[in-house]
Amino acid sequence: MKSVNEYMLQHLLTLSVVGVYALGNRFGSLIDMLFVQPLKLAYYPVVMQMEEQPLTLRNFVSKTATIYYAVALWACLGVSLLTKETIEIIGRNSEFNAAWTVVPFIAYAHIWHGMGHFFSMGIFMQKKTYLISKINFVTAVLTIFLSYVLISYIGIIGAGITYLLAYLILTLPKAYYSYKLYSLSFDLGKIAIMTFSGIVLYLLSLPIQKLSIYPSITLKLCLIILFPLSEPIATKYPFSKGERFRSKSSSG
Repeated sequence: MKSVNEYMLQHLLTLSVVGVYALGNRFGSLIDMLFVQPLKLAYYPVVMQMEEQPLTLRNFVSKTATIYYAVALWACLGVSLLTKETIEIIGRNSEFNAAWTVVPFIAYAHIWHGMGHFFSMGIFMQKKTYLISKINFVTAVLTIFLSYVLISYIGIIGAGITYLLAYLILTLPKAYYSYKLYSLSFDLGKIAIMTFSGIVLYLLSLPIQKLSIYPSITLKLCLIILFPLSEPIATKYPFSKGERFRSKSSSG
């Protein structure tokens, strides 16, 4: 995704814009470094130990996916809100200040990259990995198309949106196939509530961007601290239909 966007930015805009995007990508990729890469190394061995206990495996994957999403989204909010001030403090060239505009898209995209490891478990359990190859191919084709169109119309923001859309296209079909093949479902209600809370807090931060650095940081930290308050609300949300069905089946 990154290389496609950088090529399109250079081809359609200027080389200096590529540098701005690359800096934003570095900040957004903190989510990948802190959450996705450790998850990739540690998660599969743990899950494979439950291969002979399908119900336990399904419950474990579903619950840990929700926990991962909550923690990673909080970190994503923190990175997205504080990148602008960080660049202004450590940066020497004001041309790079616009890098913060793509960070929320890239950071959030990496959360979904991590969710893909949970969503693909049903495919792996049923040994249907050829489906992942098909999803990867479709994603690659659509990414090139989206990158060209969105960057042409809205510039560097289009590159950030393309990055996010590409990971959603890569990840969401895995959830569908895992449910279809292995009855592996996820608590989309809680995920939706936490996502809504994160978006609202980010939108509330936008007027703060006009303030000077230190008042802006103070107010943004307050917004970041508010995010965990959405978790008790999400906890009260009813389980998904798939989870209720499994509970009834297991009790019967």
